[in-house]
Amino acid sequence: MISRARKKHTVDITLHGDLPALQPHLAVIDPHTILGAQISPTGARAVFEAHGDIFTVPGEKGDTRNLTNNSNSAERDPAWSPDGKSIAYFSDVSGEYQLSSAHRLGSARRK
Repeated sequence: MISRARKKHTVDITLHGDLPALQPHLAVIDPHTILGAQISPTGARAVFEAHGDIFTVPGEKGDTRNLTNNSNSAERDPAWSPDGKSIAYFSDVSGEYQLSSAHRLGSARRK
C-alpha cells in the first residue's frame, strides 16, 4: 500500500459572468422617467434623477455625469447647493432614506 500525504492549498478562481446589463453602457432614457430637474446656480449644468440615480448634464458642451451610479439603492430629489459646488439628495442606500450629498464633479458621496 502506497501512502501519499495530501496538503491543503488555496486555489484562486475568477468567474466572469455574462451580465451585459451590469456593464457600463449608453442608454436612451425616456423623458417621462426624468424627475426633479434643476438648473445650477451658474446655469452651466442641470441635475436630475432618473432610474434611481442622480445625473448632471451640461447646458451646452460637456459630458453627462452619473453622480451616484448605485444599482442597489434609489436616490431622489436632487438640489444644488447655493454655491453650485455640491448636490444634496435623498438616498436609501442604508435601508432608509437619508440626506446625502455629492460634489458636482461626481466625487465620493458624503452624508
